[in-house]
Amino acid sequence: MINSLIRRRKSLESNFSNYEASNRSLEYQIQDLMESILYWLKTKGDILSFKELYNLKNMLPNNKDVQDAWNSVEELYLKSESDRHKFEIFDLKSIIHDDEFSIIRSEEQLMEVIFEALDDLQSRLNQKECSIKYLLWNVVKNKEKGDMFIPKDESSLSDFIKWHLDTYFYNRRIHFNREVHISTFPERNILDIKCQGYNDNNKNMEVYIEVKGSWNSHLLKSMESQLLNKYMQKSPYGLYIVGWFLCDAWKKYSDSDGKIDSRFETHVKKKSFEQAKEELDKQAVELSVASGKQVRAYILDFRLN
Repeated sequence: MINSLIRRRKSLESNFSNYEASNRSLEYQIQDLMESILYWLKTKGDILSFKELYNLKNMLPNNKDVQDAWNSVEELYLKSESDRHKFEIFDLKSIIHDDEFSIIRSEEQLMEVIFEALDDLQSRLNQKECSIKYLLWNVVKNKEKGDMFIPKDESSLSDFIKWHLDTYFYNRRIHFNREVHISTFPERNILDIKCQGYNDNNKNMEVYIEVKGSWNSHLLKSMESQLLNKYMQKSPYGLYIVGWFLCDAWKKYSDSDGKIDSRFETHVKKKSFEQAKEELDKQAVELSVASGKQVRAYILDFRLN
């Protein structure tokens, strides 16, 4: 609107001698409107109004009203520009040195930050007060033996992990999707979680995540047979996450009269938490070396003390 008024004013001024009184009246109306706009820009006092006045000053160097309006706000404008610049530099430095906002440039770095997210989740699970690990346990009330606990299923475990990853990576161009169909002809397999992100060159990065409950009968085989051989044909980066639940609280349920959890029966035939972690970590290294891909394992501890 301001530019339009300027063009109209210049047109009137260049042809003023040809205009009669009625046209002079229009010129006066435009002058009044310009004065109102200048007053509004001066009193508004924000950075955008200052910039408009600055532009007017350069466009109309011979207009006394415009120059006076600019001179009245010039000092405030320069101060606001300086403060804004200082804030932007401070904000940029904060982002550069903040690990939560560091730029992820490769799948290797993406794998590392996912591990950091899982470390964060484990620390939350380890909290003594209001631990979120109870979200993955069903409570069975028993008047004689007290509360008994039984783990939720693998689907709930996958949902829980995805929820935490979504929260941890909020607003960082990293996305997690559940139950993604992976076509590996002639089969169609369903991946538990697919991580997809973009680096600073807008290149697509993917990590495939398979989730198992520690009671799964194929726990020590599925890293190779399922994650590597079926899913990782599409991506060379895979993560095998296990939720470990074997503990006395679950055993109490399985020992109660008439209460049998078949998952506990298969679970006790497996190794301890420490033994399973050591074996899965070793297996991930061996599969990575043999395949030329990057396979990693992470065990989340959901045991109730």
